[in-house]
Amino acid sequence: MLLIPIGHDRQVTKRLPVITLTLIAFNIFVFVFTETVGTQQNARKSLALKSLLEFAETHPEIKVTAQARERLSRVADLELEEIQSYIDQDKLIKLVEGNSPENQGLTLNDKAVLESESTRLSSAFVAAFDDFYGYKYGFVPAYHKGSFSNYFSCMFLHGGFLHILGNMLFLFLAGIAMEDAWGRGFYTLFYLAAGAAATATHAFTSPESKIYLVGASGAIAGLMGAFMVRYFKARIKFFYFVIFRAGTFKAPAYVMLPLWIALELKDTFTTSSSDSGGVAFWAHIGGFFFGAVVGAVVHFSGVGQWLAPKNVKRASSFGTGNAIHEAVAHMEEGEHAEAVRKLKQRLDAVPNDEKACLALAKVYGEIGQRQSEIATYVRLIRLLIQKAKLNDALQAYLAVLETYHPEEPPLRLPIRDWMQLCNHLAAREMPREAAGEYEKLGLAYPGETMAGEALVNAADLRLRLGEYEYAANIYAYAKAQPSTDPNVHLRIAEGEAQLGNLMRGRDAA
Repeated sequence: MLLIPIGHDRQVTKRLPVITLTLIAFNIFVFVFTETVGTQQNARKSLALKSLLEFAETHPEIKVTAQARERLSRVADLELEEIQSYIDQDKLIKLVEGNSPENQGLTLNDKAVLESESTRLSSAFVAAFDDFYGYKYGFVPAYHKGSFSNYFSCMFLHGGFLHILGNMLFLFLAGIAMEDAWGRGFYTLFYLAAGAAATATHAFTSPESKIYLVGASGAIAGLMGAFMVRYFKARIKFFYFVIFRAGTFKAPAYVMLPLWIALELKDTFTTSSSDSGGVAFWAHIGGFFFGAVVGAVVHFSGVGQWLAPKNVKRASSFGTGNAIHEAVAHMEEGEHAEAVRKLKQRLDAVPNDEKACLALAKVYGEIGQRQSEIATYVRLIRLLIQKAKLNDALQAYLAVLETYHPEEPPLRLPIRDWMQLCNHLAAREMPREAAGEYEKLGLAYPGETMAGEALVNAADLRLRLGEYEYAANIYAYAKAQPSTDPNVHLRIAEGEAQLGNLMRGRDAA
């Protein structure tokens, strides 16, 4: 079964995650270097080792230099398996210990030539061994426990394409959220400390190992531990592939991350180092628990709020399609400002997202920011009208009206949008509701030509409803307005004439 995390609901950040992106870029740069120059170094080392061992096999009576013997003693067991194809184990032990047989049957000249060749081959092997990036910058528990720099340098090396691909994916997903939560300075220090803690855990659990440790997974495991604490309820999206079936699903961080570390713990007891190919499970475990502990201290002590970036004017988005789900999650955790920020970021990225606009209006309502709530509802109504979704716009308008209190000033929509809603009500054969909205529009924009048209429309509808006195009052009010549109005055005159005829007919009856 293949299971890969591809996202989560904390991917809208306050600002560009510069440190995380820099770490990814630097790791990739180092990987490209090690796959080119580093590969050449490894080939040179292997060739020098092969030449030295073949010489030692052919001339066991000639000792290699003490430096070469010391480097041979540091070769890992995995590499010794390859060495055994050139020299058997007993001879290798004698070679490393310097117990070569006595020189027999050699003239002084022959001995001098062979010793010179042994020195040359030994020097070549020592130089190649010392230059190889894995031994120089990786972490070998048996030899680097006291080397401060190797605790950090090893976390920027990787052993293959899939190794760095997986690590950079996890670094991106966990890193952008934690950098956003803790700020760039503390986040950088934490990342390096988590990597060093993971390396130290590996050194403690495998103190005599000669395999060089490389990879950012220990530091990234620390980020995952901190992420689990800080974003306990975050929902992580996974891609899965089982036999011939593939798909995605979401699961909370408090389920998936402890499950991952439990599997790592299982592997420490069921997989030997040779079978694992050098996978440092204890480094992952140490990094994860280090991150979880630091994350808990920072979060529950309140330090996290102090560390978080302040007064950020521009946000960055890495998955804005989940903004509504993210906002809901933040509201559940009491993080109202985060919910507002992420919905606003979504609308900055996709201004016509009506769902995000409605969600933002509701969030403003829940936190009591009334003016922002009304302004967002107005924005939503305008957006829906622009999309010709007049029924939805009408529902949004009615929704905001239901929240109004008697002491609040009347809701005033932009005049053209309001007129469209009124016309829509009239077209739906809702004359009384349409008349009421026309009247409110006319009163809200006195002197405007469109307001005069709205008043006349309201009076005409009242006329249709048989409310003659009401219609007469509206015609009179409309006539008194300083409108310069002759069509409005003509319609008023026609309406009043029709009203007079109807009232005379009613009186005669």
